[in-house]
Amino acid sequence: MDITFYKKDEIPEKLENLTILLKRSFDTIDLVDDVIIGLLEEKEIIGAVCLLPNHKDLTDDDCYLYNFCIREEDRGKGYGKRLLEEAEKYIKKNIYLFVKKENVPAIRLYNKCKYSVHQANPTGFIMKKIYTKTYMNINKALNNYKK
Repeated sequence: MDITFYKKDEIPEKLENLTILLKRSFDTIDLVDDVIIGLLEEKEIIGAVCLLPNHKDLTDDDCYLYNFCIREEDRGKGYGKRLLEEAEKYIKKNIYLFVKKENVPAIRLYNKCKYSVHQANPTGFIMKKIYTKTYMNINKALNNYKK
């Protein structure tokens, strides 16, 4: 199972499969010029995620994640967690997303992946995860601790 990240203009032949997966069409609002699309694929697309690193309401350290989806018959197999983790590694920024309050499976996944509620509104939650480098030098950490 491969996860590959593409810029918008690199995947035109795959948009029809994405439309089927998400049960709606992508349009110019969904696929703005600087969007990055991650696809989880085997023989066909199993999951997708869109990352928007230059969202107008966020800083340069932030990214907006949207259209996160795993094919219905493949949910509950760990693919969503894997795709989300790979998106985080790829983008290396704080991630914000919106989830509808009735989408309980997605909320559980985001909580499991250490996302927290940033803001609540009547229809759902804006969730966030702060980017941290996990490869911190242990000696540097120990030296800071001793001070």
